[in-house]
Amino acid sequence: MTSAMVLGDRETSIRSSRIVDYLWRCLMKSKVARYLLIAIVSLLAAFVGTLIAGAVSPWSPTSAPPPPTPGPPPVSVSDTAPRGNPVTNRGEAIRRALFLDSKWTVREQPLTEERITANPDMVIVEPYATRQEAADAYWGDGFGDPEIASEPVWVVIIKGKASVRAVGGLGAQEFVEADAVTYVISQKTGLLLQVSTGIPHKRSDDHRKD
Repeated sequence: MTSAMVLGDRETSIRSSRIVDYLWRCLMKSKVARYLLIAIVSLLAAFVGTLIAGAVSPWSPTSAPPPPTPGPPPVSVSDTAPRGNPVTNRGEAIRRALFLDSKWTVREQPLTEERITANPDMVIVEPYATRQEAADAYWGDGFGDPEIASEPVWVVIIKGKASVRAVGGLGAQEFVEADAVTYVISQKTGLLLQVSTGIPHKRSDDHRKD
């Protein structure tokens, strides 16, 4: 009985082997099947290659991050005149401008109230009853909306070399070198209304030259 079972198992195994061999030869005769097999093997090879590359990549989670780029540490200036609050005097206008400057520029030396106090010529602070009045004094812009034109503003000019953030093509961030930065700040809310590089010249001075 045992010998008959062993012989039966062997015959079954032989038949299975012949069937697999026959199917494989049929598969190889079909061009579509060969292409499909090649595609499957290629995908498997690419997947294995990706796993290996991820394992040795310097950005893998198990490896340490690269060292930071050398440069001055970031300057953190507290927002002592938060937006939404009125900016009622010169000191508040300077503090608000310093906070905005810390976000918009990169400077070799950080700006602080103490430094401004020690070097008062570094900053020019001018209040204007309306934004239109400030524009007439410096830029000659006009505003179609009377509400915008009538808003009271501070013009704060901070002198000194700085790299000013700007938005380039496709939204890329760029830096513009400047010898000063001018901020136009709302007296009512402390919001930044305009930022420009350089020291603007008053139009009245140009008229006097003429």
